[in-house]
Amino acid sequence: MEQSVAMVLKKQSTSQAQNVIALQEASQRQRALMLMCRIYVGSIYYDLKDDNLRSVFGAFGPVKAVDMSFDLQTQKHKGYAFVEFEAPEAAQLALEQMNGVVVGGRNVKVGRPNNVPQAAPIIQQMHQEAEKYNRVYVGSIHPDLSESDIRSVWYDQSVSTVS
Repeated sequence: MEQSVAMVLKKQSTSQAQNVIALQEASQRQRALMLMCRIYVGSIYYDLKDDNLRSVFGAFGPVKAVDMSFDLQTQKHKGYAFVEFEAPEAAQLALEQMNGVVVGGRNVKVGRPNNVPQAAPIIQQMHQEAEKYNRVYVGSIHPDLSESDIRSVWYDQSVSTVS
């Protein structure tokens, strides 16, 4: 009887340890995904507001937030911002296409935030997993388009789901 109780306790402790590890991994993946959705935008013209950045970068996908740092003395932003998208693909597109582009009369610098290297191994693992799947992100679709309209664009591809 003592052996069976000891076995049950050992199984419970092993199960709890596995659950803790799984929760930690899920948390790390979520944090990495959040980092993949953020970009740094520097050299911003001082008269631009967060709405201007939201409009410019919204062309790449839905913008979740624009975080501009302000100087308390001048009440103007410090010339840089972080733009967070709802999808990492939108952030990647903006990163690839907006670096050096003139916005408000200045060439903006677009890159990844400094804390991305901390999550690099997890991001690389997620990239390797994603290579197994063929997905296309299409944003800013007019609400009047139906699923069949969207499928007709990809007529020669095997589209399994549209969501």
